[in-house]
Amino acid sequence: MDTPYKTTTNIYSHTSVPWQQDILNDFLKKIEIYKDASCIDIGTGIGNNLSTLLKFYGKIVAIDISENALKTLQKRYIRNQNQITIRKMDAHHLDYPSASFDLIVCAEMLEHCLKPQDVLNECVRILKPGGYIIFSCPNYFNPAGIVKIIRENIYPRKTWDAWGNHDAGIENFLTSFKIKKLAVKLRLDIINDRGGDLIRSWLPFFKRYYKVIDRHPSLAVGRYWPLKVLMMNYFVFARKRIN
Repeated sequence: MDTPYKTTTNIYSHTSVPWQQDILNDFLKKIEIYKDASCIDIGTGIGNNLSTLLKFYGKIVAIDISENALKTLQKRYIRNQNQITIRKMDAHHLDYPSASFDLIVCAEMLEHCLKPQDVLNECVRILKPGGYIIFSCPNYFNPAGIVKIIRENIYPRKTWDAWGNHDAGIENFLTSFKIKKLAVKLRLDIINDRGGDLIRSWLPFFKRYYKVIDRHPSLAVGRYWPLKVLMMNYFVFARKRIN
């Protein structure tokens, strides 16, 4: 990830909205999980995904490049310290042997990486054949994408999102089609894909009303074409081919 993300103290940049756990939970329920199955949460931030993952996995590795985020995570999950291994690590170079994990979660962080394709390559490398990967990113194939382009042409630095809420770092201009193309390029078999947050993508001028927006992520319509590829966040649930 880019350098400012390592040092930023803005905790908002290390979190995700609660409704994303509903999608993660739905995907995980489709996996047959055996007793000693291994799981890693890449770009874990302050660990929002861990409460959901702990319902399914007894042992989890959580990595992030931000020391500040990991300190917060450690405090949040002090009671689960025997279940969670916390490591500071750059997702571009994962310090694990090939075929190490049964499940990889990489949610809402590829957009902040200098080379998203390299990160996904690493994810697939450490994923066991037949293992599962869940990843998600903001999707700018919508009016919010137009706002982002305008902002980045006006301001001297790249903004993290369409609304400029973050204080540092980058956010790549990703779309649902680019994200899906990355998965296909890596020869992943897509099991399911899902969209979330219709209001934020199509009414970006509502940016001040986050409490209202986050209560209405439109998860039901996010299951169906074409809306699922037009919403603010796009999720892919895939499996690594055995051969």
